[in-house]
Amino acid sequence: MGSEDLDEYSHLGYFGSPRFSGVIGVFHTQFPLNVTEKRNILQSRPSRRMGRTRKRKEIWTPSKSPAQKLAKQISRKYKSPHKVARKALYQVFNKQLSIRKAAREHNISYSSLQRRTSGLVDVEKKRGPETIFNKSEEETMTKYLSEMAQRGMGLRPTEFLDFVENIMKNDKRRKTFKDGRPSWDWYYAFMKRNRHIVQKRKETPLEISRAKVTTEEVDGWFHNYRMFMSDNHLMDKPERVYNADETGFTMGSKSGEVIGPAKKVQKEPVPHVSGGRSKERVTVMYCANAEGSILPPFFVFARPKPTSYDLLAGSHRNARAEFTDKGWMDAETFRKFIHHLHAHAVKERPIVLLIDSVGSHVDMESFSAAKELGIEIYRLVRNATHLMQPLDVGVYGPMKKSWYKHLRDHTRHHPEDMVRKQNFARHLQVAFMDFYKPVTVQKSFATSGVFPVDRSAISDLRLKPSLTYEEATLSVDTSTACTPTSSRATTFSCGFTEEHSGLDILAQAASAVDYEASGNLPSSIHEQVSPLIVSAVKLPTIRTKTAKRKRLADELPDNLTSENGIRMMGLKSLEKAKSFASKERKARERYLKSKENVRSKGQKTGKGKQRKKVVTTQMTLEATRSDNQGPSTSHTDTRAKEISETERCFVCHADESEPGDWIQCDLCRKWEHILCIPAAHPWDKDAAVDESEPNKEIIYIKNCVIKGYHEYKVKPLVTSDLELQVDREYSNIHDTDACVVWVPENVPENLENSVSDGKRCLKLRDIAGLPCGHVPRGLASAFRYVMDAGGVVTAIVTGEPLPSFPPWPHMLEKGGGVVIPCQYKVCPKNFHAALTVIEQHIENMPEKSVINVSVS
Repeated sequence: MGSEDLDEYSHLGYFGSPRFSGVIGVFHTQFPLNVTEKRNILQSRPSRRMGRTRKRKEIWTPSKSPAQKLAKQISRKYKSPHKVARKALYQVFNKQLSIRKAAREHNISYSSLQRRTSGLVDVEKKRGPETIFNKSEEETMTKYLSEMAQRGMGLRPTEFLDFVENIMKNDKRRKTFKDGRPSWDWYYAFMKRNRHIVQKRKETPLEISRAKVTTEEVDGWFHNYRMFMSDNHLMDKPERVYNADETGFTMGSKSGEVIGPAKKVQKEPVPHVSGGRSKERVTVMYCANAEGSILPPFFVFARPKPTSYDLLAGSHRNARAEFTDKGWMDAETFRKFIHHLHAHAVKERPIVLLIDSVGSHVDMESFSAAKELGIEIYRLVRNATHLMQPLDVGVYGPMKKSWYKHLRDHTRHHPEDMVRKQNFARHLQVAFMDFYKPVTVQKSFATSGVFPVDRSAISDLRLKPSLTYEEATLSVDTSTACTPTSSRATTFSCGFTEEHSGLDILAQAASAVDYEASGNLPSSIHEQVSPLIVSAVKLPTIRTKTAKRKRLADELPDNLTSENGIRMMGLKSLEKAKSFASKERKARERYLKSKENVRSKGQKTGKGKQRKKVVTTQMTLEATRSDNQGPSTSHTDTRAKEISETERCFVCHADESEPGDWIQCDLCRKWEHILCIPAAHPWDKDAAVDESEPNKEIIYIKNCVIKGYHEYKVKPLVTSDLELQVDREYSNIHDTDACVVWVPENVPENLENSVSDGKRCLKLRDIAGLPCGHVPRGLASAFRYVMDAGGVVTAIVTGEPLPSFPPWPHMLEKGGGVVIPCQYKVCPKNFHAALTVIEQHIENMPEKSVINVSVS
């Protein structure tokens, strides 16, 4: 075949290569044919026969090596007309060649190059019909799709087609979609045109609480963490940086895709034998350090604790098991884990324990115990454990894959042996040994940026969902937005975003040159963007910012075991005591106000005589209690009855209009006529003395306690200079005789900075005006008698809080708990009556063997 023959078939595209010429030359030598026969062999012309088109014969081509195929792909890519035109434009704009020379050198039409140079035609313009949306509009939509996906609110293909359809409903264009909705062919072509910007991706679930983690929070945490690690000289000690986290393991494996019968053979679903109860879970706490070591597991099982078998049989020899009501980690169990960590971690101190902000981990007692053991607890950013917790980032995922694989293998080979709580630890140890590699643990610490400390390990793109909750908007150039016209004249734009390789780099370099500054390129004029598209690509933002609820974990510092962190935990634990104090003060004010209203109402009548206050004897006390104590009533009913009866005589029920002298009982606070007192109940006339005269005799009740310290956690100062006030408990509707022990509001100035609780770093001024416990029930009635008679009762702390001890009720018994050793100081108005009442009450108490009463 001669050169004239090759020219005839040059339009086929491959005949110009030397390899093809050689092959055809051999073919012509062996089989001499004329031109017509050659054409019939190499190319079949379509012919119609009975309305059908004859199939085109396949052209025989020689085999190619992979290198030749790749070279051909590269040649097609970089010798495409629009890429060649870009290179030619680059040379023209930089005045390396003229338009005519560039067209001749690159074998491009002069008119085509001239139109692109002048800006009448876009440099990216290809042959074929025009798209409905121009390049700038499609680029705006692709940026919107990309940004929405990065924020966790990406559009599915059908949602994107709905999005375009809504735009086209109000957009009046000469060319539009059929029925106003884009077809799937348009969607695939759109994705192909913009494959360098967007492509179909798989989403990862992300909770809203995690999506709100901002870049500022992560930056601030890493700054403080780096300073903390540097201050403790731990930047080069990976063996002393630990991370602990609990996770749940199910007893059954998960279902998946398997090779089974075709649907034609079996329409029913294929079953999956899980090998255990899939709803039964066991909590396991693992702890690993940055060096790659993992400590023995810490199991948390649900109660009851078995006695007939060992739950840890077959597990690590140093594993530990604890039991809770639901099988979940709680504060008490976490304190035990701290001691487990101390026993199996490296001996050098301090060590750092990185934890999350789960409620069971934020515990005052755990922080204090860790501080004493040389363990610094440092918490991660709240709701950012999927980014910063090493065990979540790179350990638990592979471990659970190994666990489910082991369950499937075990069920397949031992279908009769179900995985249960009895053998869970043994099976977990087998799966753990199949998974464990120290390098995997090391990479998880590095990926989370914890060790080595590296903020750049967490990409800012992973924190983009937080922009939705910061009211950020997409930056779209709206200066060129206008109403689309029928003409499609476009202007030149050098904003290429192709792949960075080969001739693309030259084109991007050309687009980076500013014509306004250098004068080498024409000004960049964008294509027109429809205002409907600009309004449609607005990113979602929160409408109103709701007030964030204050949490204890949000207020604490990152270093939970620091002095400031422990102090804030101590102050936070006083919230319950402050709430009770506020409620008690309001109840006291209501009670005193009601008493005052009753008295003022009696004074307004003006008919009653002046009442005299007397103190009854013990005989009167017993008679009053035996005569007047009916069935127990609530505190509200008693108070209402007392108000209604204060206007009448207790004996004759006459109101204040009746003449005569009146007296008031110091026990029940009721009034009666002196003449109505029975002869069998004599009253002490000498007791009606001036109340301004104080009694100088004092009663001391030693070897006593303040009950219920565990309810308030207020630890008063152990000093003889501080006396705690005892007062009635007005808000207690279950026990009308209850008395509360209060820390005085105005403590002496020399004692304000005295440490009352060294473990929680609390001072006396922090607990001023708060309750610390209750008076024992046996003494409460006697103290109420003394206080009703005008006396004063105080408590002096003699020791630190401790669990109840005999003969006081044990902690697990009714009325038991943590107590504060003390002695009570009683200053009565009527000494003899008060002493008699107190001794009688103590005689009826089970703890009378240890209580000592003295007088001074």
